[in-house]
Formats: sequence, C-alpha cells, structure tokens
Amino acid sequence: MKDTVFELAILGSGSAGNSALITTENCRILVDIGFSARQICQRLDALDVAPDSLDGILLTHEHGDHTAGLEVFSRKFKVPIYCNRLTAEALRGQGVATNAPWTIFCTGSSFTIRDLDVQTLYVPHDAVDPVGFIASSGYGSIGFLTDL
Repeated sequence: MKDTVFELAILGSGSAGNSALITTENCRILVDIGFSARQICQRLDALDVAPDSLDGILLTHEHGDHTAGLEVFSRKFKVPIYCNRLTAEALRGQGVATNAPWTIFCTGSSFTIRDLDVQTLYVPHDAVDPVGFIASSGYGSIGFLTDL
C-alpha cells in the first residue's frame, strides 16, 4: 500500500511573521504568508517544495505578520489566494495583490482545494474578519488558529 501524506510544517510563527505549509498527496497550501517572498521561497526550498507547486494561500486575516510576502509572491507565482471578503477588501484597498487570483469565501463556509476540504470558522481578534481553518483529507484533519 502506498504511504499517505498529510502533514503540517510550520515555516515560522511569531510577531516577526507567520506561515505554515499543509501537504496532502495531491495538494500543497500555505496558511498565511507573513514573511517576505524571498524568505518564504527559502523556507519552502528547505522542505523541497517549489513555490509554483502550491495550490493556494489561505489567509487568516490582513495583518502584516500574516501577509507580508503576499504582494511579491502572488505577482511572481500567481498562486490562488483564499480569504473572506473583508480581508480581501482590506488588502486590495492597500494595493496588495490587486491583480492576483482571489477566491473569496464566507466565514463559516467550507470549500475544497484538490483533495483537501477546508472548513472556515470565526476567531476573535482585532482584524476585520479573522478566521481559523480546519483542513481535512481522507487521512485526518488539522486545525489552524492564530492570534487568539
């Protein structure tokens, strides 16, 4: 039987930046991108993950320690960005990733990226509409909550 893949790798967490990689057999997504695009690429390279192999970037909220690399990374790699309407409006209003491929979800809804089911939930934080995620595949689930 083939080994299954369902992993979470923390690329960094703290006031200097936040980002994590969720990997399944058929999907690779970043949760937040709070480091420069260059730093994100270096951290992905350390995991043998090519930036252009990502299937999406999930954003928990608009604060810079969660979105610092979004503008440059999205311009260079055209990875789809998943966030709720208020977070997208806040970022695009600042001129961030205005031409990027955005996928807007409603907080509390669920959606699928390849073989990964993503459930969104509201979390209390001083942002416009912060969310957490529960990412599930046939092999398990990972909850992702920040800044509680």
